[in-house]
Amino acid sequence: MKILLFVLITHSATAQTKKADSLLSELNNAKYDSTRIKILFKLSFELRAANSDQALNYARQALSIAKETNNKKDEAKALNNIGLAFFYKSEYDRSISYYNSSLTIAMANSDSAAISLAYNQIGNTYKSLDNFPRSIEYHKKALAIRLGTTDTISMAQSYLNLGNSYVKNSQYELALKNFLVALDLLAFRPEAIEKSSSMNGIGNVYLYQKNYKKALSYYIQGYNFSIRNDDPRGINTFSMNVGNAYRFLKNYDSASYYLHQAVDLTEKSKNKGKMGEVYIAISSFYEEIGRYDKAIEFSKKANDVYTEIGFTGPLAQARLALAQQFLKSGNKETGARYLKEGLAIADSVKDKQILLSVYQCIAQCYNLLGNNLSAFKYMEKTMAVQDSLYTTNSIEAISQMQSTFDIKSKENEIELLNKEKQISEFQISRQKTIISSLIGSAFLFTLLVFFIYRGYKKTKNANLALSHAYEQINEKNKNISDSILYAKNIQNALLKLPSSFEKLMKENYFILYKPKDVVSGDFYWIEEYNNMILVAAADCTGHGVPGSLMSMLGIEKLKQAVREKGLTDPGDILSFVNRSFKETLSASGTETALRDGMDIALCCIESATDIIRFSGANRPLWLIEDNDNQRTLKEIKPTKAAIGGFTDEKQVFEKHDVLVNKGSTVYLFTDGFSDQFGGDHNKKFNLKRLREMIPSISHLTMKEQKEALEKAFNKWKGDYEQVDDVLIIGLRNG
Repeated sequence: MKILLFVLITHSATAQTKKADSLLSELNNAKYDSTRIKILFKLSFELRAANSDQALNYARQALSIAKETNNKKDEAKALNNIGLAFFYKSEYDRSISYYNSSLTIAMANSDSAAISLAYNQIGNTYKSLDNFPRSIEYHKKALAIRLGTTDTISMAQSYLNLGNSYVKNSQYELALKNFLVALDLLAFRPEAIEKSSSMNGIGNVYLYQKNYKKALSYYIQGYNFSIRNDDPRGINTFSMNVGNAYRFLKNYDSASYYLHQAVDLTEKSKNKGKMGEVYIAISSFYEEIGRYDKAIEFSKKANDVYTEIGFTGPLAQARLALAQQFLKSGNKETGARYLKEGLAIADSVKDKQILLSVYQCIAQCYNLLGNNLSAFKYMEKTMAVQDSLYTTNSIEAISQMQSTFDIKSKENEIELLNKEKQISEFQISRQKTIISSLIGSAFLFTLLVFFIYRGYKKTKNANLALSHAYEQINEKNKNISDSILYAKNIQNALLKLPSSFEKLMKENYFILYKPKDVVSGDFYWIEEYNNMILVAAADCTGHGVPGSLMSMLGIEKLKQAVREKGLTDPGDILSFVNRSFKETLSASGTETALRDGMDIALCCIESATDIIRFSGANRPLWLIEDNDNQRTLKEIKPTKAAIGGFTDEKQVFEKHDVLVNKGSTVYLFTDGFSDQFGGDHNKKFNLKRLREMIPSISHLTMKEQKEALEKAFNKWKGDYEQVDDVLIIGLRNG
């Protein structure tokens, strides 16, 4: 599935390039200024994110034509596009300057569409500058104009922009209300790209409210919508947000995939503000999984970007992230230096959500340095910001309910007087609240001191009780560990190879077996019966202790099929084991047990012939044949059904007779090797890579093949966690 998504993303970028190329071709063939300026507007807008320098060039060409033809409407639009290009270059002051120039011309010509567009763009720019009240002010101005039109797309855009500014100002109820209104307006416009923005906004609200599953649901809807509509900017944004949601849900494999994808896409877009966001996100991911070297690498990149473009809030975040990561890695000197740099700009941060994160990070840094007094001080600041966020949210929500968007001009003066009165009343109320908060804080501080003192007096008794509790926990842990080790001894005994197999195969086999945990859900089974050798590689549901219990059941059922029922054909054995599995597990009556089962590859070797009989349940057999020094891989496909689980009890497993010539090699394996995450980009090793590797090493001795596979696996895995049990069996006809 991930490979498919990568192809679609690449296609999106290619589609954008083709669109720009097509427009350039039209521009070169255009004869009239009226045609050329329309194409220049389209080119400037199309390239605003992917190549802001080129977008700026086309917008300036459009401005020249507009001035030459004295077309004020086009001049206002060209100035707006120049402002947009500077916005994507993260040069926000210049961006606002051009938007204001566009606004002046639009007002002089009573061009309401251009006026609302300028208000909209200025609002977006103030949001990027962390001036959220001004951002909300301008977006409300844009919305008031657009509500007087029939343009639902423009209305939806204004609701979206208001929602985004409310999110940044931590006013989540108002944000959600605006996003839902936008989504409702777009109900009959399924192709509108603004739908993905609505989904993203709703996801952001749920993320800030720590409802990560619901946030992920909306992010994934937006991600898929962006892919269907070839929207690389949308794919970029959702890649980061999906990755963040997976990180909060502790699904680190998926988080890594989407965050690395976001890094790749953002670096190609050259949008420095977005690059900083993505670097901070992936840095937090690496810090959370203990990869401080990688966390520091990306935090430094974020620090460099934010230093260049002068974003105070995110810059403080980046420096304090570096402080925390260096301290956690044991480098206190460098950590303290970055802490000092972060402190120097922390109090100038305006974004309250970022400020909350900044104060929390400072408190953690001081805690790591052992400075508990300073840590306590910044935890108090954190609580103060949280209180402020709650107050802002409540006040604005009440204010919003008391007013409407369609205020008539003649009521403005009365409304202004009412607002002044409300402000006065609010200031008095706020003073009372502050006094009450101070009294409450003093009381809480006194109470805290009391509890600390009482805790100190009780420390000796508490330590004794804690010591006793630790002894009990250690005893229970020891009992659990002993039980697991005992299970391992039982499993190892069941996996013991028969002497006749070793005598027959000699040095013509290998078994690469790497359990993820102490015990394993993967197992190999080798049984001698009537001058035949049966060999199986199986993967049971789960790993660790649950998987090992399933594997013991699987071995028992295979033995029963051969020793008690006298079955030797792999297809007949698998049919018996399937029925027996289902009977045994269904007796428990639980839904989980009914889903449990195993995938298996099973073959029967007769020493007197070169024919191997094979049957598989979701696991294939690979045969490497040596034809004139050309090694080719042939796959014998399994039956697409598992043993047990939801497979019908009457399932028949296809039987194959496979000719294995002298010198040819057979491989049976589970999916643990190919499913391992790692490499430079923490992706799966995958089946394709394994298919390429096996023929390349098949000329080696069986011992050397095992060593080569193990080395490749360990190198690919690197410092990442092993994700599943690993089993590969190689059998050569010597």
